[in-house]
Amino acid sequence: MVYTQQKAVQIEKTKETMQRIEDREHLYIEGTYQDKFSRLVVFCPKHGTDNVTTFTNYKRSRTGCSCCGREQVSSKLTNREFSQETINRQSESAYSRPERGGKPRK
Repeated sequence: MVYTQQKAVQIEKTKETMQRIEDREHLYIEGTYQDKFSRLVVFCPKHGTDNVTTFTNYKRSRTGCSCCGREQVSSKLTNREFSQETINRQSESAYSRPERGGKPRK
């Protein structure tokens, strides 16, 4: 027998997700919550993309969709400044790596 959530839990999880979708200014396309692996499709009007995920992954993510997440990371790393000490350490690490010769790291 396949385990499914109780109806009250399903309704509660759906409401939580719908509130998160509204807070993130995304648009709900389709999906019904039955368990944590239930499919959810959300439209991001800012980037014009449909995002297919699960209810659990949407709830756990900070931004809700990958395009918004990449934009957030990009904005945080833009105009980042490194000290000379950090640049020297990065350079030293890069030179100490073994040559791969075009082969994958595995």
